[in-house]
Amino acid sequence: MATFSSGVKCFRSFLIRSLRYLNGGTLSPFPTEAGHLYWACNKRCQEVGDHRLKIAVWAMTLPLIFAAFYLSVLSFAYSVYPYIPVERGGGSYIDASHVVLIFRGSPVALPGNLAEPGLRSKPLLIIEESSNSIYVADPNDAGGPAEWRRGTVPTVFEIRRDDVNSIEYERPITQD
Repeated sequence: MATFSSGVKCFRSFLIRSLRYLNGGTLSPFPTEAGHLYWACNKRCQEVGDHRLKIAVWAMTLPLIFAAFYLSVLSFAYSVYPYIPVERGGGSYIDASHVVLIFRGSPVALPGNLAEPGLRSKPLLIIEESSNSIYVADPNDAGGPAEWRRGTVPTVFEIRRDDVNSIEYERPITQD
């Protein structure tokens, strides 16, 4: 029974730290939990003399370490990544520059409400670019970029690069 008491203690402290995190009392416990579990298991294995018991302790601890690591990645993805500006590799389009696409011919892939008279688009946000396509979204769709970071998703349109003659970048609008 003494073998499992340290595991129960680790789980209990992890649960308490997680509840504090959910109430906004501390930072996420997940990034440090994997290291704490590794340290506690290693310390416990030094106290145990039987080799089979050491294997059992590691067999019980490794899934918890991997789960804590996975939860730390999810914690980052849902709580930090949406607030990093897209210019720095994040997911926040709030301060992103609007673009106007100038087309070679009629903008087939763009709906009529996003096109201006002539061969120009209304100001859009570039979501992603590839060698063949440009993915854009209307900055007013789904509540705008401030709501996108909360989980609402805008309608994204794929435009072939061959259809675009040039891209005009507008000065970003600063939030005061």
